[in-house]
Amino acid sequence: MMMGVVYQAHIEHLQFKDVMIGTPIAGRSHADTEGLIGFFVNMLALRTRYRDDQSFRDLLLENKQTILAAFAHQHIPFETLVEQLQPERSQQHSPL
Repeated sequence: MMMGVVYQAHIEHLQFKDVMIGTPIAGRSHADTEGLIGFFVNMLALRTRYRDDQSFRDLLLENKQTILAAFAHQHIPFETLVEQLQPERSQQHSPL
């Protein structure tokens, strides 16, 4: 729900209708990595596109689906996404 509130703030106050937020994830999705020491963090890119006819409840439901889909693909390193998507780059913000 917190992500939904963040998205809603971007939509209402900044007038953005297409918002992408990056969030770190532990990167230990396999049981055999749980006991290991080291840095396994990966970044998940969560994108939401707001529609004018969308209620806050619908935004939350869509946000939930986005997060679940991101968790299902968390094994793909963020760097691989950037390499494959080849977004236009700027030094002022993250590539996605």
